[in-house]
Amino acid sequence: MPRPGVLIVGFGGPDSPEAVGPFMCNLMGREPSPDLVARVRARYELIGGVSPLLLTAQDLADGVAVALASADDPMPVEVGMRYWHPSIAEAVAALACAGVEVVVMVSLSPYEAAVTHGEYRAAAEAASSEHPGMRVLDAPLLSGLPSFLDLQAASARAAVAELDAPSAPLVFTAHSLPLEDVARDDSYVRGLEAAADEVAARLGLGAGAKIEVFPGVEAFGSVDDGRTWLVAYQSQGTRGGAWLGPELHEVIDSIALQGLSGVAVVPLGFATDHMETCHDLDVIARARATDAGLLFSRSDLPNAHPALAAGIARAVRDVLASA
Repeated sequence: MPRPGVLIVGFGGPDSPEAVGPFMCNLMGREPSPDLVARVRARYELIGGVSPLLLTAQDLADGVAVALASADDPMPVEVGMRYWHPSIAEAVAALACAGVEVVVMVSLSPYEAAVTHGEYRAAAEAASSEHPGMRVLDAPLLSGLPSFLDLQAASARAAVAELDAPSAPLVFTAHSLPLEDVARDDSYVRGLEAAADEVAARLGLGAGAKIEVFPGVEAFGSVDDGRTWLVAYQSQGTRGGAWLGPELHEVIDSIALQGLSGVAVVPLGFATDHMETCHDLDVIARARATDAGLLFSRSDLPNAHPALAAGIARAVRDVLASA
């Protein structure tokens, strides 16, 4: 049997303050202006100066390797980032040096989207073509793993309990995308809404539907079972045109207008912490809620939790068994 290995891929992020500019250059495909680099670096300074993504991904890779070895199925596990180091090409080369012929690619982006999975696949296929005989297989999306959903539900329950506010809505968030992109393929939205339903069910809440959750706020969610929940979007980019909504800040304002006491935010669109959670939620969204007189809590993400690592290891073994 060809020797297997695992490639854990993510978007990437600067691992030092000096890396902010080069990371942005990779991401944008051109040299960013000094003013833009300074603004982005200032945001990273608010969360410790660097992205936590790489260290978390490496910890998760170690956990997956341990779980595979515990199942008497040891294999190399490498981390590759699309827009920073180690790159996907570097990770594939390391797997090739270890004699790997079949690579199972695990994406840290939990939902299908061209800007994430499409880019990861293209980079992995290009890298593997440099190593004759190597094949790349996709692992299931993290959002389809019971361990991912269970961890999200447990963290959501803890975030609600932290507020001690029975009427506080539960807001599931994910990175916004341009509607133009979603119109071509709505897998991202469908996957997110399906996961929100799964987590809501684990919390004993009603099934979601497209409804007017608050006056003037239409969203996928439920208001029927004692606690309102809905899906909102965050971290909208600068590209023109319409983006997915409702936007989290608008939802926070609407919650305050209803006279409610708080909001529990669950970043269901993410598996690991990075700028979008540590800054956009913990700094910006929290400040907006506080300014509006709301209590605010944010659930923990799975990150490198051993249960997620074990779930990934099971999924990898299933992919290889059916290949």
